[in-house]
Amino acid sequence: MGCRIAVERDFLHAELLHRETAEETRAFFRAITRENRIQRHSCLLLEFRSSRPFSFADQLELVELLIRLALDEPSHKIALVGDGDEISSSFVHVASLAQQRGHHVRSFKTTTLAVQWFMNRRSQEDRRNREHSQQMQAQRDRDNRRNMERRRLDLDDPQMA
Repeated sequence: MGCRIAVERDFLHAELLHRETAEETRAFFRAITRENRIQRHSCLLLEFRSSRPFSFADQLELVELLIRLALDEPSHKIALVGDGDEISSSFVHVASLAQQRGHHVRSFKTTTLAVQWFMNRRSQEDRRNREHSQQMQAQRDRDNRRNMERRRLDLDDPQMA
């Protein structure tokens, strides 16, 4: 088993090579948790290469490990990438289970697609912030118009003078 954790500009990239046992998976997650407590990235790319496929019990444990990892930061986006068809299909199932429990976990065939998902999030947040600012400005404009109308009505009403 080999493990590599790299700090990228916008995410933490953890790679596990030649995984054979559930204990190796747990050790990998402990290393990721330690590193992310230092780096504090909200996007995590977990890549499994040349690894043994996950059994059903391993998949359930993997969901629990992902949820524990996300407890530090509930808004974490976690991308799973596997290099084989069996691992990829396991990750689809794992991601689905984690999503059902309210976590942002997705499975991808390539690291490029996973990184695009991370970057898309940033553009969506920017768009949401712009939309929110525009909505707030529109609300302020409506309030100002209402206040101007009230003032105008107050000036026109002889009883108010």
